[in-house]
Amino acid sequence: MNRVIILFFLVIPTIAHAELLRLGDLLKEARERNPKILVVERMAEAVHARVPQARTWDDPMAYIGREPGDMQMVGVEQVLPFPGKLTLKGRAAGAEAESVDQMRDRTILEVLVDVKHAFHHIVHWKKNIEINMENRDILQKFVKIAEARYLVGKAPQEDVLKAQVEAGKLDGELVMLNQMERAEEADLNRLLDKPVETALPSPEPLPFPPAFSMKEEDLYAIAEENRQEIRAAQAAVRAGEVSRSLAKLAYAPDFVVKAEWWRVNRAFEPLGENWGGMIGLKVPLWFFQKQRYGVKEADAMLKSAQAGLQDMKNRVRFEVREAFLKVNAARAQLDIFDAGLLPQAEQALRVATASYQAGTQGFLTLLDSQRVLRELKISYNDALVNYYMTMADLELAVGKELSAYY
Repeated sequence: MNRVIILFFLVIPTIAHAELLRLGDLLKEARERNPKILVVERMAEAVHARVPQARTWDDPMAYIGREPGDMQMVGVEQVLPFPGKLTLKGRAAGAEAESVDQMRDRTILEVLVDVKHAFHHIVHWKKNIEINMENRDILQKFVKIAEARYLVGKAPQEDVLKAQVEAGKLDGELVMLNQMERAEEADLNRLLDKPVETALPSPEPLPFPPAFSMKEEDLYAIAEENRQEIRAAQAAVRAGEVSRSLAKLAYAPDFVVKAEWWRVNRAFEPLGENWGGMIGLKVPLWFFQKQRYGVKEADAMLKSAQAGLQDMKNRVRFEVREAFLKVNAARAQLDIFDAGLLPQAEQALRVATASYQAGTQGFLTLLDSQRVLRELKISYNDALVNYYMTMADLELAVGKELSAYY
């Protein structure tokens, strides 16, 4: 019997632990199930499949024919690009594939940040619902206290009515809060590729985060190294350089190799003289209209890619600074509550309750104390969730998860 009781107490916490909605589990599930991620992963695979195609010879041309005089022939012809052309084509395709890889990684990060936002929104509305219900309980106690004082003639009926009106306001607010929570749950289910009406367990609570100590210049360095759009733009510049080299190499002729076997009057000697071969050149005769403008086009595309890279660096630097300032502002708001405001407001409410019961303070003072505590709890919840969400936005700005810093 003792063993059964011990097992019961060991299993119950495990079940409760498993029923919480945990951000880490959601991120893993989104990484595996989100359709948008699956789309970009398959696209990246498709682009990588172009690389071996780009550095491979064109298919040879085989032919069979017959000429007057009962002459029959079989032949094969192959175009051989000038040495170096296929290597450059492979490099250009590889640079394009690298660029697509970066955009794939960017999409993955964006989806994960969307999951974090949806999770934090759910935490926000769930906590506000808890605060609402706590305050409804407090107001119900106020109603009972006011009724008791009213029955003995120590308080007017107005006090009872005021407490009931305040409780009614919270009932109306609760409807809106539940609707907002369900909407965010539907959005999270969408990101996880689940039916939007799927019920979700309560989210794990957000801990008070450690101090944010990263410097702005450190964030710039992280973004320069990790931001996917910068790396994609760098790959585009490399592709432009390769394309320019390939355009210049287009002046060099390609080779055409041809071999034929034939027979006359049905006579055929495999090792005899009835075969022939040819080597030809594809001469870039019209280079002043084709290859010359091909080089100009490649030069212009390279300069465009270089300008695009600089523009992206400038944009990323702005986004990092903007996100950094928002994180600092959110942290400053959060730190205000770390100074003990909530315990002070709770103590003030206890004192006001005791004073009203003793008849030394009016009912409005009691309601004010309750409103102050409620507003502080809501503000703290807003500040906490806002900090986590701005940190997620900062991750999006630098192109890398920063969970180790919060």
